Amino acid sequence: MNNEETNLVHLCPKYSGGCEHTPLTNDDLLKLTDQQGQLIYGPTFTIATICEPMVFGPSVNGFKTSDDIHTSNGMIWSVVTSGKDAKVPEIRTPWQVDVRDVARTHIAALEQMTDTNERYLIAAETWSHQRAIDIIHESTTIPTSIKDTTPIGTKGQRLSDHFDIDSSKAQKELGITFIPFEKTVEDLSLQFAQLQEKLQHH
Repeated sequence: MNNEETNLVHLCPKYSGGCEHTPLTNDDLLKLTDQQGQLIYGPTFTIATICEPMVFGPSVNGFKTSDDIHTSNGMIWSVVTSGKDAKVPEIRTPWQVDVRDVARTHIAALEQMTDTNERYLIAAETWSHQRAIDIIHESTTIPTSIKDTTPIGTKGQRLSDHFDIDSSKAQKELGITFIPFEKTVEDLSLQFAQLQEKLQHH
């Protein structure tokens, strides 16, 4: 076998007593290797990471059963169904953001043209169970069916000292604005009221 023959690779279809040779030169192999590398490694890209604390807010499809309520919303659900005389639980994470703001931030980060990987901290404002309770009892839009099963607690009780979260980067670079906690609680409570009604009829 001469040097020219050793530089050829023959791709044979299913053997049937003969073989149709399709010779590939070394240059062809280099081209295939380069194409394979592009398939393996793909084009270069950047990643934006959205970091949020507690996430509250209404569900896009509402709640058919209590199993549809995710962990964060479940904390408020457990309080608003605990009864007038129930003890108000403490919290671990004093910051929150509306789920709709989280969605908007992801879209804004996706649309943002950047050559670097970025991380965005987003937090609208502080929260506590007591603050959510106060909003519920003071609201003119939340029905009495929710108010009647929500404890009173200690109205106006403030949070103890806590850490801060700076969301200015997301606000400046992505143009993010935040939904007030009052609206988050009201919109969520309206869906809770609908769920209560469904559960009472089952």
